Amino acid sequence: MVRCITLLILLAGAVRAQESDLTRAAQNPFDLARFIDSHPHFDWNELWKALQTEPMQIPDCDFMGQGCWTELIQVLDPDQVILLVQGDVWSDIYIRFLHEKNGGWKFSGVYPASIRFTERRHEIDRVGGKPFLVVSIDVNSRYAEWFDLTVPGFEPVFGFTMEGYLSLFTFDISRKVFATVLLDNRNQISVMLDVRFLGADGNAEYDLGRTFANAKYNRTTETGKFQFRGTFTGFGEHGPSLSESAFNALTDFESGPTNEEMVRYILPNLKEIARGKENGRRKWLRDFVMHAKSTPEIRELKALLQ
Repeated sequence: MVRCITLLILLAGAVRAQESDLTRAAQNPFDLARFIDSHPHFDWNELWKALQTEPMQIPDCDFMGQGCWTELIQVLDPDQVILLVQGDVWSDIYIRFLHEKNGGWKFSGVYPASIRFTERRHEIDRVGGKPFLVVSIDVNSRYAEWFDLTVPGFEPVFGFTMEGYLSLFTFDISRKVFATVLLDNRNQISVMLDVRFLGADGNAEYDLGRTFANAKYNRTTETGKFQFRGTFTGFGEHGPSLSESAFNALTDFESGPTNEEMVRYILPNLKEIARGKENGRRKWLRDFVMHAKSTPEIRELKALLQ
């Protein structure tokens, strides 16, 4: 019994020592990186407490036997370090520290980027001399978020789907999406979107046409985040304007636009296919309109396919 009590006291002392070491390490991104690299079973709650931030539910780094590893992302102007913690967990953890004039470090924020065993990437982008951290996550599509590293807080100021591919069955329209995001030093973002529409059967995948869209976002003084400006021109220089919801739907691979809505975007291309010679693509279109809901555009295509 005495031996058991002694062992429990020693174990409790070791846990308290590790917690004390973690508290000290959390004052400096370099020491914290060393601690995490060498302690696969550290207590995340103790870290949140040391950083004086809201707790987050993060699995033990070693819950799949791989442990965690770290990367230090350093930016010199303004002087700061972002500690990236990765491992076989559900999130990549970005912990930001600002270098103070007295030589110390100030915790600036933490951001968990959900990964679920998908490919992840990050980069530092500079616009007008201002650094932005860009975090991209691949699930069914590549979604990127921008963090302004010149402000004290650490929250994304903008996010958008950079590319994605949704392949559907015979009687649905599939999509491939490619986006280019441009930031300028006027606190404005331009998003140029290229959407390609496809049809597929058991034999091949058919090009149904594409559309281009160009949206503008302005930075708000209230939140510091970029919001849809409200004016948008797409589908060519003289194309129609789209609402924010219609624009976002083009990159939404969970629901997105309906088949009938997508037909409107590529109607001229579909009419050329309907007027053309019989081939696999025209046959696909005939089967598609037979299963689509009746709209003026669908009825027009049916008449051309007679």
